Amino acid sequence: MGFSAPRRGRGWGPRWNLGLHLAVLALALAGAFGLAGPADARDPMLIEGKRTLFQRVLMRPGAELRAQPNLAEAGTTVEPFSVYYVFDRRNIGGQEWVEVGADREGTRTAFVPTPATIDWKHSMILAFTNPAPRSGPDGPRPAMILDTKESLVDLLNDEAMVPKSEAWRREAIQARANDTTVPDTNPIVALEPPEYVDLQENFYLLPVLDYEDTLFRSLRRKVLLMQVASVTKKDPPATNAPITPAGPFRVGIVFVIDASASMNPYIERTRQTIRAVFQRMQSADIKAEVSFGMVAFRDNINAVPGLEYTTRIVAPLELETNPTQFLRRIQTLNEAPVSSQGFMEDALGGIDAAHNMPAWRDFNARYLVLITDASTRALGDPLASVNILPEHLNQQAQEEGFAILTLHLKTAAGVNDHAVAEQQYRALSRFQDRVLYYPIENGDVTTFGRTVDTVTADLLDMARTAIDDSLPPAATPEQEALRQVGRAMRLAYLGRQRGTRVPDVTQGWLAHLDPQDLRQAVVEPRVLLTRNQLNDLKTTIDRLTTLARTNRLRPAEFFGRLQSVAGNMVRDPERIAQGQIESLGDVVGEYLDDLPYESEIMGLTERDFLSMGPVGQLNLLRNLESKLELYRRFDGNADLWVALAPDEPEGEKVYPVPLTALP
Repeated sequence: MGFSAPRRGRGWGPRWNLGLHLAVLALALAGAFGLAGPADARDPMLIEGKRTLFQRVLMRPGAELRAQPNLAEAGTTVEPFSVYYVFDRRNIGGQEWVEVGADREGTRTAFVPTPATIDWKHSMILAFTNPAPRSGPDGPRPAMILDTKESLVDLLNDEAMVPKSEAWRREAIQARANDTTVPDTNPIVALEPPEYVDLQENFYLLPVLDYEDTLFRSLRRKVLLMQVASVTKKDPPATNAPITPAGPFRVGIVFVIDASASMNPYIERTRQTIRAVFQRMQSADIKAEVSFGMVAFRDNINAVPGLEYTTRIVAPLELETNPTQFLRRIQTLNEAPVSSQGFMEDALGGIDAAHNMPAWRDFNARYLVLITDASTRALGDPLASVNILPEHLNQQAQEEGFAILTLHLKTAAGVNDHAVAEQQYRALSRFQDRVLYYPIENGDVTTFGRTVDTVTADLLDMARTAIDDSLPPAATPEQEALRQVGRAMRLAYLGRQRGTRVPDVTQGWLAHLDPQDLRQAVVEPRVLLTRNQLNDLKTTIDRLTTLARTNRLRPAEFFGRLQSVAGNMVRDPERIAQGQIESLGDVVGEYLDDLPYESEIMGLTERDFLSMGPVGQLNLLRNLESKLELYRRFDGNADLWVALAPDEPEGEKVYPVPLTALP
């Protein structure tokens, strides 16, 4: 599942296109410049060592196209981040030029100075991870971009790697604070910002220009070294409008509680915790605004009508929680009067109902606290209310800034259900590198009470110190895991409030891991897609899974087409729109080689797939169907999509989709 450990020679690659407006732009430029179409059809230049993949470039903000390679000639600014095919490269009078065209037929071409472009070998980009897990006594450790690969290799080979990287970071942080440069002995050319950069608020690209997966014997592991450039979306012209003051740090906590038969003791104990929380909030110095909600879930009422409901909003999340009204509402909650069909309940339906509450948009920290004694129905279960797997619902939640905590009551009655439930809820409750899963052995009510009290108190403490992070050291690993989640949400909030941006870097080298803690990744792979391209992917995967379900494709043929989809989504998403999903055949290596990371399907061979057998192949198919639902949810969340130009059509807005979400 997800992307494997990076390795040399395999991964993901190009052809991303912002869509038809580029072709329209090219025609407009032709009118403006009189750009001539070629007398004979021309193919773009091939990527070195490839037979079928063409060179492309990404335009930096401010890039200008000219009819001839002449800086004295007037140019026309093109949309930032637009992608063009490369038809020629020239050096004229010491100035490097690229001849580009919006389509691969070379219908119209123009020239742009090479420094205004970035080589775009594939649609895979990097995004900085939230630096909260990399925090030390002095705050987050920002990722370092160094001047050369040699500097990075020397650092990782150095026995004093940790103190040396710390010294370099301190110098660079000080230089940034003083608006000066680092000493000549310091190879850092750029630092990741101190806060988390919100891609929707301050869009940036971090394309990989080159990479090397290197074994460092002193570290006893491989480290992926990547040459990157960074480019950020520029601000619109300043206006005289007043600056909006920073809003308060708002914390939303919604309890999602199993209300099936036998749950009354846990429902009442949760009410007791909430009453105590409201009393504490009246006297504590809370520096954030905290609100609560509650959702109850049972099971499918079509199967057992006496259950009364599948999910129910007991108390909606609101900007300001009225304690009296909230307590009155949750007092109405009781366990079901009848038993469900089987032991499973619809926990994912409850999580989905809580997640879909409209008030979340106004909250900076978003917590869902699941309380249940049973495994959950999910995709593939005819009684499930949502057609998605726990790991993909978790992926949606993390992309939208939610953390899910699960208190799993391991009662004696559910002994045969515990293993399945734990696997599901560990997948559902992941946040970055932590798992917020709290097993309650034997379903002991006293232990449950202590746990729900502790978890709720920790959430309230993080709200109390929301801005300065002045909490004492965590007493337990579970408490530290939850603190890390709070720091991540705080850094995301501060990044949005301060308008934090990634610095522009012409090029530099970084390691995918933090040299001071090789357990922590500093970047994650994503694939830049337009909304139209994601919809094309949805349509294609839907068609493929339908053919597979109806036995109209042999397993080998299904795998070949699926691998074609995986390769094209990174190399050439427009081919998906053109319906080109036949097997890539003997050129599959063209698409899947020479990429720094690989997806689940890209890491498989046909032999691997066939050796899975019917059960393994069915699980892979179910995983694809769950991802299909995830794509629908991404598409339906307008807040995820970024317009790269004014009045951008909805279909041309972009979203860097996590590689783990792709086939």
